[in-house]
Amino acid sequence: MAKKGMNPDAVNALATAIIDNSKQAQTIYDTVYGELEGLDWTGEDRDRFLSDFESALGQAVTQLVSTAEGFGQRAQENAAAQVTTSS
Repeated sequence: MAKKGMNPDAVNALATAIIDNSKQAQTIYDTVYGELEGLDWTGEDRDRFLSDFESALGQAVTQLVSTAEGFGQRAQENAAAQVTTSS
């Protein structure tokens, strides 16, 4: 049974999509957080909600972006290694 090799261009495209989409998730979070901060809402409930939103979702988005960027870089490295091996 023959093994099929990697298409480095496709893997690089996937890496770019992973990185770009993770950045888009950060942009969406930042937009929503900004809207939340700008609401005409005062008091302890608002402060607690904003704090919980930031600590739970903010940290999750930060982790998502970091992990996705790592996978994107890893895919780029794998594609570069394939090009080097195939040359």
